[in-house]
Amino acid sequence: PSPATISYSAPLHLNRRNPALFQPGAILASFSTSPFVPLDIRVRLFAVKRQHVDSFPAEAHYRLLEVVETPTAEPASALYSEFVDVELHSATDGATILYTMDGSFPTPSSPVYAGPIRVHEVGWTTITARAVKEDMWDSAAFKIQYGVEAQVLAIGHGRDGRLGNGSERDWLKPVRVHGLLEHSVARAGCGRAHTVLLDSQGKVL
Repeated sequence: PSPATISYSAPLHLNRRNPALFQPGAILASFSTSPFVPLDIRVRLFAVKRQHVDSFPAEAHYRLLEVVETPTAEPASALYSEFVDVELHSATDGATILYTMDGSFPTPSSPVYAGPIRVHEVGWTTITARAVKEDMWDSAAFKIQYGVEAQVLAIGHGRDGRLGNGSERDWLKPVRVHGLLEHSVARAGCGRAHTVLLDSQGKVL
């Protein structure tokens, strides 16, 4: 025994993502937590018991692989008009990014990121991503939300205020309907002189 000897009576869980194992006095205290440095751990152990001769020492070698860097996303989470194109990145060269758009955890059968993801569904969409690479630990999961609001544009004759802009002015170019700026419109139905709208909360406008 030496000052560095640690006595354990339960299984050793060498989990690289557990910061407690790297604290002073813990079994991995002398190792770096850097994600790009594999941990080569050699454990020398023996068993002792009162009134018995100590066992012969045994050694074990463990290698905790590098961890793939957690993905990031651009642009930032926010509410966008009509659509937003999302780019995913991992700082680990050669890593493959798997993602979902329904809030579920990515699995090997999930879509593989190959280019910008267009989010266009009205409301909020959750993208969950993780990065993987052979001979490395999978990254932690990354989640981000994007909101999309639809724009309602009006064009044409404004007689009887049918364009919804508070006047009977004719608009020869598309213009946003001022009365709907506070609403996120999901569906629209147009007739000859009337328009029916449904917002993202299910309210008829």
